[in-house]
Amino acid sequence: MRPSEIVKTTRRIVDKSKDRRPQTATIFAIDLNRVDIRVANSATILHHIGVVGDITALNIGDTVRLIWQSDGRPMVAAGAAIEDDSELPVSSNTYYEFKEQTTAPDTPASGYGKLYEMSNNFLYFRSDTGIPVPAMIGRVAYDNFLGWYRSGVTTTSPETPLNVLKFRDAYADYIGTSLHLPHGWAGKTLTVTLFWAPSTTNTGTVIWKVDIYRIQGGANYPTSTASTSSFSESAPGTTKRVVKSATTVSLSSFVEGDLLYINLTRDGVNDGYNSDISLAGLSLSIVG
Repeated sequence: MRPSEIVKTTRRIVDKSKDRRPQTATIFAIDLNRVDIRVANSATILHHIGVVGDITALNIGDTVRLIWQSDGRPMVAAGAAIEDDSELPVSSNTYYEFKEQTTAPDTPASGYGKLYEMSNNFLYFRSDTGIPVPAMIGRVAYDNFLGWYRSGVTTTSPETPLNVLKFRDAYADYIGTSLHLPHGWAGKTLTVTLFWAPSTTNTGTVIWKVDIYRIQGGANYPTSTASTSSFSESAPGTTKRVVKSATTVSLSSFVEGDLLYINLTRDGVNDGYNSDISLAGLSLSIVG
C-alpha cells in the first residue's frame, strides 16, 4: 500500500492527558518520517511522532508503548525506537506549538511561507522572497524626528530638498523624545540605528551617545540613565556621504506599560571630526 493511500486520517487535536502513566498505542498511519498513533481505548490520534531509526521496521497495526513526558509530550518505544520530535508542531483547539529557532529557516519554496519563533521570543513570517517579517511591532522608524526636543541642533542648513538636523562641531548637541514602550519590548535589547552624513571632506571620528531613561507611574522622574551607549564612526571623507551607524542599549529594567525617554548626543567637544554633520533619521528596533 502506498503511503498516500495509508495516510487518510482525520486530523485531531493532541490530547495532553493529565494521566502520565504508560499507555499502549496502535500504529494507525505511516507516511515517510511521520507516524500517527491511536491511544488504546481512545479516538484521539497523535500526529507527527518523530521516528528515530528505520521506519520500515514498523507496520500498521503494531502496538507500541506510549509514555507521557513531564512536559506533556508523548514518547513512544517500539522495535524501531520512536520518540517525540520537539521540533515538529503540536496542535490543539486553543494553540499551535512549535520549537523556537536560533537561526532563521531557509527560504521556502515558491508559493509557500514559513511561520516560526526565534530565540528572542518573537514570532516571524518568512515568505518565498526570503525576507523575514516580524509578526508583531518590533521596529519604530522616526520619519518625524524633526519634532524631537533639541538642544543646539538646528535646521538652518538643510540638505536640500531634505530637511535634516545639523549637529555642530565643538558642542554637545542633542535631541530627545519619549514613547510608550510597545508591547513585548520590556526586557529586550534595543538597537538604535542612525543615518548621518558629514558636511565636508574632512576625516576623523564622530562620537555618538545614546541615553535611555525609564519613566514609570508612582516614581520620580529619573536622575540617571537606565542604559547608555557611546560609539564612534569614521567620517568617510566625502561630503554628504551617508553613514549608517548602530548601537544597542538594554531594556532589562523596563516593564510593560513604561514610558521610554531617549536622548541622542553628538559629542562634538571630544570627537575628531572638525565640522558639522547632518542627521537624516533614526530607527528603534528590538528585532534586528
